[in-house]
Parts: sequence; structure tokens; C-alpha cells
Amino acid sequence: MIPADLLATFQMGFLFALIVVALTLFATEAVSIELTSLSVIAVLILFFHFFPVTGPEGEDLLSLRSLFSGFANPALIAVLALLVLGEGLTRTGVLDLAANAVIQWTRSNPFFAIALMLVVVMAFSAVLNNIPVVVLFVPIMQTLTKRFRQSPSRYMMLLSYASVLGGMTTLIGSSTNLLVSLELDDLGEEPFGFFDFTVPGLVLASCGLVYLLFIAPRLLPDRPTTGGAAAEQGRHFVAQVSVSVGSRLVGLRPVGGIFPALPDITILMIQRGERAILPPFEDLVLDANDLVIIAATRPALASLAKDEPELLHPEL
Repeated sequence: MIPADLLATFQMGFLFALIVVALTLFATEAVSIELTSLSVIAVLILFFHFFPVTGPEGEDLLSLRSLFSGFANPALIAVLALLVLGEGLTRTGVLDLAANAVIQWTRSNPFFAIALMLVVVMAFSAVLNNIPVVVLFVPIMQTLTKRFRQSPSRYMMLLSYASVLGGMTTLIGSSTNLLVSLELDDLGEEPFGFFDFTVPGLVLASCGLVYLLFIAPRLLPDRPTTGGAAAEQGRHFVAQVSVSVGSRLVGLRPVGGIFPALPDITILMIQRGERAILPPFEDLVLDANDLVIIAATRPALASLAKDEPELLHPEL
């Protein structure tokens, strides 16, 4: 049997080594992130089964139940709920309205446009998860940099930093804030309030915003814009649409081989049962259960998904 002091040293050393290995795999992506995450959990379960952490009375402090208790943590559920909320705001167009307003208000001043964009990202990140906010504003920032003939490489990274700064200002702005607050509650201490982080968070966010606007762009690489990146908004993507019963696509008729009700969308093929129908689609009416292969720009696909999300197959 290993002495208690040597066992504790061995356990800590193993955990530090596991952290280094996990971070290396996350950074290099030599193995998929999902597989690395699951492997870390499996290794921890096996390790603490054979080398348990025991308390003063011999009880197991890191049992299987405690190792999996994190999946039932309210902070995890809250973060997932924020992801759902962010997706809902994206699909309903609320965030699109704010992003478009930024472009309209600041057409003539690139510095003010990018500054206002970062402030808006910080504001949304205070009450939403960072991921949907950054995903939404990436194409908007691309549009701004293209319009003002700025290098995207100098400003795209700033979006991520701005979302992190905004997340520091409220309890739900960052998952780490939630975790610490719940841990305090478990220890019998008073948990943090929603706005307990706001005053110091705003001070740090303001300092960080000044850094992002005046210093960070000078440190980031100024790479020339490639043709593909500049034309991202105009590039066409291929997608598969499923026409279900009651869909607004049922009954559409082509005019001159195109469907006027689907602007900016080109229909490449219609799969009806075992039959593949190719253009021109004269005397054809879209029917329920048709599978339609389309080519469209990203804004056209986003508009189609917002109006009727079930049209697009999630696996494609």
C-alpha cells in the first residue's frame, strides 16, 4: 500500500501531466476534440478507481458519482440554455437588426464603426453565450473590413476578445462566473448576484476596449485579403431542402425554368421518389416529400432557414 503523502504527490503529478497532455491535444487537434474530452473523463475514472482519494475516515472523496456530478451542474444547464436563447435571437432576426444598424450608422468612419461593433459585441456577450454572438458578428465584421478596405486579419480576432471582456460584466456572461457562484453556494457562502461583477467588470472591459482599439490591431498581422475571403458573402453554397407537408414551397411553379418565389436561390435538382428531375423545370410543381438540391448565397440560406428552419437538413 502506498503511503498517504506519496499517494497525494503521485495523484497531483498525474493530474498535472494529464492536463498538459489534454491541452496539447486540444491545441494541435492531433485527435478530435470530442475524443480527447471523452478520453480525459475515462482516464480520470480509471485512475481514481485504482488510486482513490480518501478522507480522514476512509471515505472516497472522488467517487464515480462525484466525477459525473458536473454534468448535472446548474451552471452547465444555464450555459446550454443561453446557447438556445442565442440561437432563438439569431433565427428571429433580433441580432441581425442590431448588426445591420451598426453598418448603417457608421458608413463613413471605419474607426467608429469597428469601435461600435466591439461595444455591441461586448453588450450582447454580457447576457448571452459568447459563441452565437461571435458567429453572428463575424460576417458583419467581414463586411465592414471589406467596405473600409481594411485587413480582416487585424480585426477578426478582436471580436473574440471583446466577447470575453463583455462576459466579465455579469453573472451569466461567463460560465466560470456561474461555476464559482454555485461553488460558493455549495460551501454555505452567499452566492454572487447578477450584477456583482458589473462595476469591476466594466472597468476591466473599458481598459480592454482601449487596448483592442489602439494597440491590438498594431500587433496582429496585416495579411492581404484573398479573393475567396473577400467574396464570402457572394459565394454560393449547395444545400438540400426537404419539402414537408404544409411547407410554403408546396405548389410552387417555375417561370422560365426558375422559381420567382425563391430569389437568389438556384434549384439544381429535384429528387421525387426514385426519380431525379433536372432543369429546366417546365410544367413542374413542387410537391410534399420532394428533396430539392439548391445553390444559394449565405444570406439567402440564412433567410430560408429563419423563415422555415425545418427545410434544411441538419446533417448537410
